[in-house]
Amino acid sequence: MKKNDTLLIVEDEENILYGMQSVLSCHLDFISEVYTARNGKEALTIIQNKPVSMIVTDLRMPEMDGTTMIKNIRKMGYQMPVIVLTAIADFKKAQELIPLKIQNYVLKPFSVEDILKEIDNAFCELREKESLKKAEKLLEKFPELSMEQEYKGKNPLIREAQKYISKHRKESISLQMLSEQLHVSKAYLSTLFKHEMDMTLTEFITKQKVKLAKRYLLDTDLRICEIAEETGWQSDKYFIQVFKEQEGITPLAFRKRWKNRTFEKGED
Repeated sequence: MKKNDTLLIVEDEENILYGMQSVLSCHLDFISEVYTARNGKEALTIIQNKPVSMIVTDLRMPEMDGTTMIKNIRKMGYQMPVIVLTAIADFKKAQELIPLKIQNYVLKPFSVEDILKEIDNAFCELREKESLKKAEKLLEKFPELSMEQEYKGKNPLIREAQKYISKHRKESISLQMLSEQLHVSKAYLSTLFKHEMDMTLTEFITKQKVKLAKRYLLDTDLRICEIAEETGWQSDKYFIQVFKEQEGITPLAFRKRWKNRTFEKGED
């Protein structure tokens, strides 16, 4: 896993602050940096100058307390998850921060396992949200890559064939296999499919596999050979050949052309 995420700990008690920094740096292998601040004022300076993915903060601190800091962060437009460390006596006050989209609360005294679990869960949710946002942006750019299948054709048998192909796009699908699944002859299925869909069954299967491959090319860092395997091609060489026949360029060229334009430039 790449170390892409960072964490900011805000705590005025230095033994807790640096103890947490040491423990979290050792146990969270996806964290590239654990920043520290002794109050909200120091934290705001770090947030404005460093890439902070998540914040773990105490509430009671000098100069600027945790509550004021969180309110300022949200006013400034930062939406990173915040985990609040709080004593039972402060819990009612902490609950007032709910409208500010607090990730969770950890009651003091807490164990290493408690804080590790909360941070790990929060980062999992963060990655899921980022993946969803990335997928939405991908579909805005390439609406034809939606995995939601609109099944065409009047004949129920053809619709069932499309459903099966859509569900098993990652596998190697043949006319023989499909005819056995649908309990009809190969000749009948082939003729009916061509009549209903205005393309052969093989052409439809190929289009579905290429569509899935394009999603992998744009939405993952999988190698070409891995994508070929994931989408059920006989070999990566054959996958490249078919992809180029369908799209006019190789899978690698497709990725280079569109992935940077779509994500790295932050198109909306």
